Amino acid sequence: MSAPVRFLSRSMLSAVAAASLLGGCAAFQGSRKIDVSPFSENTVGMLGEMQKFNRPVNWLYLRKYQFLPSVNAVREGLKPLRDLLRGIGLYSTQVVALYDSPLAEDRKISELARYMDDYIRPSLARADTEEIGFSTTDLDAVTKSIRSSKTFLAALGTAQPLVNAAVSRGNVLFDNVEQGAQVAAADINARVEEEFAPLNRNVAQLESLHLASVHGYTLIERYRDGEAGALDSLRDQDPAVAAFLPAKPGPKDLDAAEGFAISRSNNLQALRSQLDAQAEAYRSSLNELEDLRNQTDERSKLGRMTLLLWGRSHRNLAAGISVKPMIDVMGIMKSTASTATKGLVP
Repeated sequence: MSAPVRFLSRSMLSAVAAASLLGGCAAFQGSRKIDVSPFSENTVGMLGEMQKFNRPVNWLYLRKYQFLPSVNAVREGLKPLRDLLRGIGLYSTQVVALYDSPLAEDRKISELARYMDDYIRPSLARADTEEIGFSTTDLDAVTKSIRSSKTFLAALGTAQPLVNAAVSRGNVLFDNVEQGAQVAAADINARVEEEFAPLNRNVAQLESLHLASVHGYTLIERYRDGEAGALDSLRDQDPAVAAFLPAKPGPKDLDAAEGFAISRSNNLQALRSQLDAQAEAYRSSLNELEDLRNQTDERSKLGRMTLLLWGRSHRNLAAGISVKPMIDVMGIMKSTASTATKGLVP
């Protein structure tokens, strides 16, 4: 390994860390060097979003479903995405370290071409180039253009086709993760509904009977108030209560019917309360699933957005355009940290 490459390996993490602290000010310096902080910041933001997928998931009510084939399929779909973004991060740190290094311009260009040959080429050789949309032949053309470039920024510009292919591939992988997450969520939802179906039927029946008792009591009160037709409605709708009432019920008959309706309602409520714990588990399972689904979607959207911003930042850097980041990526990461703490997959 050459001395410049060893220098890059030692300095690449510190270069990104330092660049990310430079803030959003992207102005020309006295040496006319471009401020690389927007590019570095978007790289850090992209990798930060991806790290959210690596956080352990707190499966509580849905713990029994965490290793379903549909959930494992999403985990498998994340692996190539992690690999891609890890490679993007390594490439970006090399670019930042090279750009800020004291090496001569021609040596920076040579080291960028060396990186393509030493790190990108082996990865392409192991990958499905049809899926990636970028082959070793394409890399040959990029490397040749890099070596013939007059400036380091021009060399970066010739690498843009590789960057574009990485962004496109990332979009496809994010699509796969999102589709897989939808399948997994639907699978879990169906299993939850099946598990709690007997409970929900019992709850529905008890609530229906309770409402009937309340309605029966209401009809008796309406009859007391002089609505003669209420008694006929009671006989049709609640025979159990109507059984206490003769053709012309007196006050005692009405009291007995009311007493039965109230007692039945209380008994039904007592039975219903015995199912509260199970009903709460059902509601909590659905709420947990909804949270996991929303947070997974949010992670994916933010990850995709920061990937796109990284690609644009690379293009702008290569073109010598000194601009602020498109959005405050680090601010987004901080503002969403409290809500995007878990998802369907770790």
